[in-house]
Amino acid sequence: MVMVLRLVDPARADFGQQLAAKVAQAPDFYRDAPVVLDLETLARWPAPPNVDFQALAGAIAEAGLACVGVQNGTPHLTQAAKRAGLAAFPSARPANRPNAAAETDGTAVAAPAPRAAAPAQPPPPAPAPAREAPPAVVQKVVKGKTRLVTEPVRSGQQIYARDGDLIVMGTVNAGGEVLADGNVHIYGALRGKAIAGASGDREARLFCQRFDPELVSIAGLFRIADQIEADLIGQRVGIRIVDDTLVIDRLS
Repeated sequence: MVMVLRLVDPARADFGQQLAAKVAQAPDFYRDAPVVLDLETLARWPAPPNVDFQALAGAIAEAGLACVGVQNGTPHLTQAAKRAGLAAFPSARPANRPNAAAETDGTAVAAPAPRAAAPAQPPPPAPAPAREAPPAVVQKVVKGKTRLVTEPVRSGQQIYARDGDLIVMGTVNAGGEVLADGNVHIYGALRGKAIAGASGDREARLFCQRFDPELVSIAGLFRIADQIEADLIGQRVGIRIVDDTLVIDRLS
């Protein structure tokens, strides 16, 4: 679990300023966090540019983050990153994406199968009686087992429920972090960080019995303590995504 920073234009002079401004929005969340540079956008350029990865890593370090590697780059970009002391990470996306035969600007397009010219044939025989088509195969998404935590989550402790939901019966103390690819339910107090939909599920939700967090997040959208209304502190809440906005509802 590391943060990914997509590099769009390595020549922008205000790169460091933009990154520092982003980090300033949640300094406790970003402090010394490892970052992987995603080079997919650069790899799509007609001629991938030469990138000074040492300078980029230095600018990222000045913003308070730690650049540890790259992903989704061309061989040329990946080798340049390795020479700068960065690691090469595999893509986080599943390899079996449907309709991935041709892709432009993130939109997958199915490529038509080629057809060979067939020699002339005699008239076909009378068609056979129609047979019932086989039933469609429906692929079921199997969700991981729900993880149950009965002990309080201590400061500095991180608990992750991969591919499933997380239920925390006790308190998540300040400095502690709980996250799940599915929903997160906290039946004690939330004083640390809670992240639902960690792998990008925007339908995931977060529920808390006593709400006083350092940070809450669903599918990459987050709010820190300074961005939470005072009348929600200590309340029983549910959190969801509505129109690209993180909405916190008080529950009765």
